[in-house]
Amino acid sequence: MDSPSFRHRAAWLALAFLVVGLIGIRLALPSLLRREINRKLGEVPGYSGQVGRVGVHLYRGAYSLHQVKIMKQSGQVRQPFFSADVIDFSLAWGRLFHGQMVSKIYIDGGQINFVKGPAEASSQLKVDQRWQDVVNAIFPISITRLELKDGLIHYLDTANTPKVDVYIRNLHAVATGLQNRPNRKKNEEFPATVSLEGDSIGGGRLSLNVQAEPLADQPHFYLTLSLQDVALPALNDFLQAYANVTVSSGNFRLFVEVGARGGRFEGYVKPFFEHMVVAPAAGRKDNPWREVWGAVVGALVNLFKNKPRDQFATKIPIEGDFRDFHTGIWKAVVNMLHHGFVKALPADIEGSINPEAVAPKNGPDRATIPTQPGASRPQ
Repeated sequence: MDSPSFRHRAAWLALAFLVVGLIGIRLALPSLLRREINRKLGEVPGYSGQVGRVGVHLYRGAYSLHQVKIMKQSGQVRQPFFSADVIDFSLAWGRLFHGQMVSKIYIDGGQINFVKGPAEASSQLKVDQRWQDVVNAIFPISITRLELKDGLIHYLDTANTPKVDVYIRNLHAVATGLQNRPNRKKNEEFPATVSLEGDSIGGGRLSLNVQAEPLADQPHFYLTLSLQDVALPALNDFLQAYANVTVSSGNFRLFVEVGARGGRFEGYVKPFFEHMVVAPAAGRKDNPWREVWGAVVGALVNLFKNKPRDQFATKIPIEGDFRDFHTGIWKAVVNMLHHGFVKALPADIEGSINPEAVAPKNGPDRATIPTQPGASRPQ
């Protein structure tokens, strides 16, 4: 029969083996996670992904990915499609005590680069839906809060001359309510919200707000965007590539409001060009009419601008479904003339779009759907 002292030593020995085993698992866990995550990141055809280091934080139920980078495998695009200094996933303990497995995600230094090249191999413009499966595999828990700090959205067009290089940097974004299952305790029209702020090229300031229903069968959201005080000369490469003009001075502002429901959307875009002077453009052998075109644009801007405000602007209606986009060109011309000669457009978000008044795709005509006066902007 075993003596008490032997049983005592055996118990301590088993405990020591257990502690050593747990320490070994803890030490090996980051490497195992890194290997598995890198394998998942490589499952999307045409792209390769890599995580430099994985940190495990058991005391707060979290792990972090460091030096994340996703590249296009063709090798013709040098900018990573996505990169981040740190992505931290942590459990929301307060929700866990109520039986809900939800998480908070923090991204530091996240960047996404859209590139338009002369060919498909040198472009990266689409977000492959298969990345959603990869994200769910890496962290298969509902997201209660996502925060991005010091982010960057970058668009590079190397197919045009001159090369177009525009960006929004110093991004700070917060998204809440991104659940993947209904919340029975709440019956909100728009349970998810996204707010984003950042600095644009030319010293502008971007502000974006979205209210959305993530679980809707068709896109259902209300979006507002404002871009303020952009110095136009900083956009000269963009203007020259896409409009064949350049400017010597002026500011740019933009306001967008869109509502979507049942597969359709309605809204408007309001661009404002203030104190704009079209720069004289020297003619080129490959484009002898460029100087003439610049003079015509400058004359038209001067003719149709609102003289008291020294402001050229219009309101462009947009509508359609998500596969068939329509712009109200004639209405945009009418609004330009009205702004220039009758009454200036308000340089802000109007609050005139009601998502619930957007007729669903293949549904009744929107004229039959009643709107609620004074309640067109979701609260």
